[in-house]
Amino acid sequence: MSSTFRNIAVLIDADNTSAQCIAPVLKKIATLGHIACKKIYGDWRDEHIRGWQAALLTHAIEPMQHFAYVKGKNTTDIGMVIEAMDMLHDGSYDAFCLISSDSDFTALALRIRKQGAAVLGFGKQSTVPAFVQACDSFYYLETLMNPAAPATEILPTVQTVVNQTASKVAVPTTLSKPKPIEQVSQKRWSSSELQTQTHLIGLLNKLLKENPQAKGNWSHLSYIISQIKQHHKNVKLEKYGYAKSSDLIRAIGLYDVQMVDNTLCMRLKDSAAVLAPTQQQKQASSTLPSTPWRAQQLRCDTKLLNSLRRAVASQPHYDDQRWVNFGVVGKRVKDYYPAFCPSDYGYNKLIDIVKAVGLFETKTVDSTLYVRLIKA
Repeated sequence: MSSTFRNIAVLIDADNTSAQCIAPVLKKIATLGHIACKKIYGDWRDEHIRGWQAALLTHAIEPMQHFAYVKGKNTTDIGMVIEAMDMLHDGSYDAFCLISSDSDFTALALRIRKQGAAVLGFGKQSTVPAFVQACDSFYYLETLMNPAAPATEILPTVQTVVNQTASKVAVPTTLSKPKPIEQVSQKRWSSSELQTQTHLIGLLNKLLKENPQAKGNWSHLSYIISQIKQHHKNVKLEKYGYAKSSDLIRAIGLYDVQMVDNTLCMRLKDSAAVLAPTQQQKQASSTLPSTPWRAQQLRCDTKLLNSLRRAVASQPHYDDQRWVNFGVVGKRVKDYYPAFCPSDYGYNKLIDIVKAVGLFETKTVDSTLYVRLIKA
C-alpha cells in the first residue's frame, strides 16, 4: 500500500492501551505514511503501566510523564490533549493517530479534523460509537492482533448499546448483528452545512484548476472523485450522507454538474469563479466590487475562511462559551493573510465580513466586541 500522509503523529494513552498491541498497530500505521513522532502519556510511577517499558525501547517511543496529583482525575488525558493541540497548531503534521479506547478523546478528534488534519483511531471493540465516528478511520485492536479474524470494523448499533446496558441488571437477550460502519445511515448535510467544509471545497477547486485533461473548465467527475480517494484519503465523502458523489457535488451549490460528450462532468459555477479571484487578479484589477460578497461567495474563498478560523481558534477564550476578543482576532488575521483587505470583498470593516459569512456569531460585553465560531 502506498504512503498517504507525509508526517504522522502517534499519541498513545498508556492508561487505556496494552503494550501487547503496539507492534501490529505501528506496523499498520507505517503503511499509511511516515511516522514523524511516537509519544506515550501516563504516570510512570503506576504499576499497571510499567509493562510498557520494554516496548518503549523496542519501538523508540518517547514517554511523557504526567503526575496524577489526585487519584481518579484524568491528568494523562488532559496532558495528551494539550500537547496534541500544540502539535496541531505547529502545522508539521497532516495526520494524528490516537491510540486509546477512551471516549474522552472524541472532542479532540473532532477539533483536529476541523483544522484539516486526519484522525486515525485505534481502540478496543468496546470503544463507544461517538469516538469511532469522530475519527476519519478507526481500527480495532482485536483485529490487528489477530489477522486471521474478519477485517470488518464494527460499530455497535443503538440496540446493542441498550442491551449491553440492560445486561447489568437483567438476563442478556439475543443481540442483532451489528452493521459495518460504512452501512450506518447518516443524515444528509444541507448546502449551508456543506459550504462550511472549506477543506473539501478548497481541494475540489484545486483539483479542477490543476486537471490537465480539463476541457473548457469541465472536468470528468469520476476523475476528480478518484483523485480524492487515491491521494486524499483523509477526506471522507461518505460522511456527508450522500450515496452518489454527483448528488454531493450538486448539493454543495458551488459547482455545475451535467453530461458533456456523454460523460458526467463538473466545473466551478461562473458566479463563484468570478467572485473568488486569485490574489494576482485582485491586484491587477483597479475596480473594487460594486456590491458586497454574499455568504456563499465568501465561503468560496478558502484562504479568507481558514485565516478567520485560525485567528479565532488561536486566541484564549473569554469564558467557557468560547467567546474571543474580536480586537485581537482582527490583528491575527493579518498574520495568516498578509494581503487581506476588507474592500476586496466589498466591505469597509472586517467585522462586516465576519457577520456576512454566516459562520460566526458576535456579542458585545461592556463595550467590548466578542466573536466565536458557530458549532456545525
